[in-house]
Formats: sequence, C-alpha cells, structure tokens
Amino acid sequence: MRNLRIIVPNIVPVIVLLALLSLPAYLAFAKEPEAPPTNSAPANSQPAESSPASTIIKADDHDALHAAIGKEIIVEGTITSAQWSRSGKVMNINFDGSKKAKFMAVIFERDRAKFDESFKGDAAKTLTGAKVKFKGKLDKYGGKSESLMDYAQIVLKDTNQVTVVELAPTASPSTKPAE
Repeated sequence: MRNLRIIVPNIVPVIVLLALLSLPAYLAFAKEPEAPPTNSAPANSQPAESSPASTIIKADDHDALHAAIGKEIIVEGTITSAQWSRSGKVMNINFDGSKKAKFMAVIFERDRAKFDESFKGDAAKTLTGAKVKFKGKLDKYGGKSESLMDYAQIVLKDTNQVTVVELAPTASPSTKPAE
C-alpha cells in the first residue's frame, strides 16, 4: 500500500501529459473531411457538379436568367457578336436569343489585354460565333444605356470564367473563278 502512495501521485501527471499531447492527433482524425477547393480546376475545365454555380442556364432562357439575378451561375450559348464599344471601354457580348432573354456579358477595358492574350490576340474575333459557357455572378445591367436597363449581365473579369465548348465554324475559303 505504501508503494501505491508513492507511484500514484507520480504517474497521474504523466498520464495527463500523455493525454494532452495526443489530443491534437485525435482531433485531426476526428474532424469532418474538408470540402475540396472550388477554384482548383484549370481554366476551360468543366465545373464540379456539386458547386453552387453548376446549374447551367441557356443564354436564351429569360425566366431562368432573371430568376437567378444575384447568384453565381453558368450561362451557355452561342455568341452572335462580341465587339468593343466605339470608346473601347467595354466589349458587349451577345448570344443567339439573348436579345429576347434580355441578357448580355461584358468585358471592361481594364481586362482587355488578358482576354486578348488568352484568345489568339483578339478575344472579340475568337469569341464571335463560338459556343461558350460563362461562369460568374449574374447582376442587373449597370450601365448608362436606357435600352439595356432591364437586361441581366455577367461581367467577365478573368479568363477562367470562360469555357469555349466549340470554336466558331471557320468560313470555307472562297475559290477564285478561273480567268
């Protein structure tokens, strides 16, 4: 009994110390698994189906687009025109059916160089006629044009927001008539 009185007071602090030292390891294994990072996919890859922006809305679907204002979405469609304004401050991107749907995408002048660099030196030319997916926050048009006030728009700030699904068809070379 006498030996117990000597051993117990000395062993209890050792047991407590071992328990405290093993606690971080226990907590590391006991916590829930972390969600995968949302921006780990390379540009032009398909978004993960579990991400909030994985719902794809067609560029001509007025009701779905306007119901999604304020949300991160993916819009898919074929671009009918992508051209810089006369001032060169904004590229307006219109899709097949987007006039009826009152939707557009834009790129501002401050981002022009990176888009042109990523799209063969001329983003407007490369995107026109291409089938694409644009990922971003859908907002109400915020510009000055009265005719666009009821439009929804996505502002493209980075090239990783753009996935080219299908390049624009190339025009067949014209044949020169024989002389």
